Order: sequence, then C-alpha cells, then structure tokens
Amino acid sequence: MFFPKKFKNKKILIFGYGKTGKSVQNYFVKNKINHTIWDDNIKLNIKNIDKKYYLKKYDYIILSPGVDIYHHHNKDFFKKHRKNIITDLDIFFLCEKKFKYVIGVTGTNGKSSFCNLLYNLTKKNNIKSSLLGNFGNPVLGENTSKNKYYILELSSYQLDYSKHIKLDSACILNISADHLDRHETITKYKKTKLKIFNFLKSTGVGFYQKKAFPNLKKRKNVQCFDNLNKKLIQKILKKNISISEIDIKKNKLPHRYEMFHKIFYPLTLFQQRRYCFIIYT
Repeated sequence: MFFPKKFKNKKILIFGYGKTGKSVQNYFVKNKINHTIWDDNIKLNIKNIDKKYYLKKYDYIILSPGVDIYHHHNKDFFKKHRKNIITDLDIFFLCEKKFKYVIGVTGTNGKSSFCNLLYNLTKKNNIKSSLLGNFGNPVLGENTSKNKYYILELSSYQLDYSKHIKLDSACILNISADHLDRHETITKYKKTKLKIFNFLKSTGVGFYQKKAFPNLKKRKNVQCFDNLNKKLIQKILKKNISISEIDIKKNKLPHRYEMFHKIFYPLTLFQQRRYCFIIYT
C-alpha cells in the first residue's frame, strides 16, 4: 500500500488509541509519518502523547469512530477542525492503489451477519475477498491486492467522519432508532446512513430497504428492495453466483445471532441481536 504524499510534513493527531488507533499508529511508524496521539479513556504509556492537543492546530485528525465529537468536553476543538477530521478508511482509499471491487454495507442491525454471508459466498465461488471495517480487520493492517473483493461493514460513526471512501456497491440493510445519544434524532441518523451513497463511484450501484426510506427521492444508480433475496445479493456482488439454504446456514456468527425459527424451505429466518433479517432463496 502506498502512503498518500499529502500527509508528508503535516501536523497529524491520532485521536483514540483502541484497535483502530493502534493500526493507524503502526501504519504511520512504518511510513515514517510524524504524529501525536491522544485518548480520553486510556492511560497511555507510549511516546508522542499530546495532552494539550486542544490548544493546537492540526492539518489532519485521524479519528476513531467511537469518539463522539458532538458531546465531547472539547467539542469546540473538533468543531474548529471538522474539515480536518478523517478516518483510517480515508487513508486506505487515498492510497494510490486500485481495488477490484469494494462493497459497503450499513444498517442498524444485521451488518456483520450480512457481510459474513457475502464473504462466505465469495470464498465458495473462488473469489478472493477480505472482510474489513467495523467487522473484520482494520483496513490499514490489510495487505491489499488489486485482485480482491473488499467487503466493508460501515457504522454510522464511520460514515459520519469519513470523506474519501470509494465503493462499487453500497447497501443499507434496514433502519430503526439507535445511537440517538450520538445522532440525537432519527432524521439525523438516517441522513448519516444515506451518506454511504455519496461514496459510490460513477459506475457504482446502491441498494436500500424501501421500508426504511419510503419517501426517498430517486437517485441515479440507487434502487430500493423489500427483502434481502438471492437476486439482490447477486446484484450487490455483481456476480451471478449460486446461493443455497446451506450457504445461509453456514453463515452463523458465534455470539452474534442464532436461528430462532424455521419456516418451510426456501424461507429461513435468523436473529442478530434484537433484529431479524430474512433471506429468500
């Protein structure tokens, strides 16, 4: 992966030192990019800590998605730097590298399960692929290949802060009231989710659940669906692959969801957390 030249000799702050923040730091060290680090909740025993970050000006702030800039005790600092905030996903896509096919999946519930299903289907059909983003490996820890499919689970937080994602296919699985402590209203939450379609390439295609956005204005290359079904999955993958009930059964994620009811084939219901998503095969 090539590092964007625009980050050379810039003042950069990594804000948040969890899994994402550590992957960004490792990437910066590898590419000899100067940076400082801060995390509100972790006692840091590392170099480059910047306790007085809020008194300074930065060219870029690499923000972990779990940080709530709208209700932060230094929210004025983030408001002043709003245009300078990016994510690890932005760095990934700003790199001078072409990817074969990139799929973005979001929604209130079922994202991990659906991404896992897409990943298993690509493997079954001998398509090289990787799971990245909110579910899977941090994007900057990935050894990229131009011959791979990349399947990204994208949270509303990631969509809110990111600016440079590039998708061949995007899907909003569903919407229900969630994360309103961050987004405050369901309208703002929906608006953030819809941002995924802004990241589509000119040739990209988007899909959304009609029930979630019944009055959404028509957009180029964006179409609605009533239920997740085989044809829709084929469109998302842009591959006419075979999908069976066995494929769906194998898709079980430990501690994520379990089959709770089975209706006559070909309809199978799964439950993830508090959400039920339906696959018609």
